[in-house]
Amino acid sequence: TGEAGSGKESVARAVHRQSSRSSGPFHVVECADAHEQVERGLISAFESAAGGTLYLAHVAEMSSDLQSRLLRVFRNGGPGAVADLRVISSSTNDIRVAVNEGRFDSRLYRHLAGQALTVPSLRDRKADLPPLVKLLIEEFGANDEPVVADICTLESFERLARYGWPGNGREFREYLHRCIIEGVAQPVGQSAANVNAYAEQRPSASPSVDISRPIKAGREEWIKHFERLYLADILESQGGNVTRAAKAAGVDRGHFYRLMMRCGLRN
Repeated sequence: TGEAGSGKESVARAVHRQSSRSSGPFHVVECADAHEQVERGLISAFESAAGGTLYLAHVAEMSSDLQSRLLRVFRNGGPGAVADLRVISSSTNDIRVAVNEGRFDSRLYRHLAGQALTVPSLRDRKADLPPLVKLLIEEFGANDEPVVADICTLESFERLARYGWPGNGREFREYLHRCIIEGVAQPVGQSAANVNAYAEQRPSASPSVDISRPIKAGREEWIKHFERLYLADILESQGGNVTRAAKAAGVDRGHFYRLMMRCGLRN
């Protein structure tokens, strides 16, 4: 468990890399996504992760139907009874609360809770900021960028440490990337998004009804149209701030960001 953007998937990938299964696949399933293909593809996800690691993100938000399917897999296995894999699950919220409130199956929780880890927020590990800056600059291939000297000063690190980073590591990564792209150390706590840019990405027309196509294809097109329209409008209403927009939409920031990626929106 851990706050949105705290690096839960990064921890899961690190566990995978350091394990005897590191040569196997690392397969991700977004459990908060209620689309039908996620539920239908649950068994195939176990098969795809055979010999490696299956990462179940946002398990506390999965539907009751998906909980039942997952419980059946744990109890009975799927086609071929695939069992040779590690399952790592993550949640922004404490699943035990959902269990106590009857929103999460206690039997499934017992299968998932073999070993519990809490990923601390970035504001609780501010000593990690300097090495994190170095790591991300190397990842961006920006060691020779002039702005790096301005970012890697004692004054800059103190300024970064004073900010609360509500979006955690993900927000920090976006901030640093923005500094590199724009070539100047940006003020912290300001949205990287251009609100007008979101308004411009708002779809201008609804999909047409084409009865020559299967209903599933048409439905998916309408769902994607609605999601893009909704995301563009709510981002504009929140000044382009992804964290506030996610809160207003009633989902965590990680899930909101995945929806943005799926709809082709960028901040």
